[in-house]
Amino acid sequence: MKRESFTLLEMILVLLLITITLFPLIEAFSIAVKTSKSITNTNIAIELAQQKLEQLQSVPYSSLSSTQESQGSISGYPIFSREAIVIEEQTNLKKVDVNVYWPFGTKMEQFGLSTYFINY
Repeated sequence: MKRESFTLLEMILVLLLITITLFPLIEAFSIAVKTSKSITNTNIAIELAQQKLEQLQSVPYSSLSSTQESQGSISGYPIFSREAIVIEEQTNLKKVDVNVYWPFGTKMEQFGLSTYFINY
């Protein structure tokens, strides 16, 4: 006698096996997408921090001062905010910290760069 169909039990077992193997793959894909987005945002933050430092290099030493750009005020980057903190550590020496912030999930991420400006 030739058997040409599957039993209900066989179908349930196949579906169970497919389900058990697909869920970890879907979870891995979800994690990969989140990681990719995080890396992209970090690269954008690095670029924004470097841009701000380059902008400050063109400012006369005596005019260097702290600035703050709120979320949505950086053209083309609506989820990012940025601040430059200028501290005069010694006469003719200012430390500049540039921090970039952006939301990721339920928390805020941050990237920062620091440099010194000398008045000589």
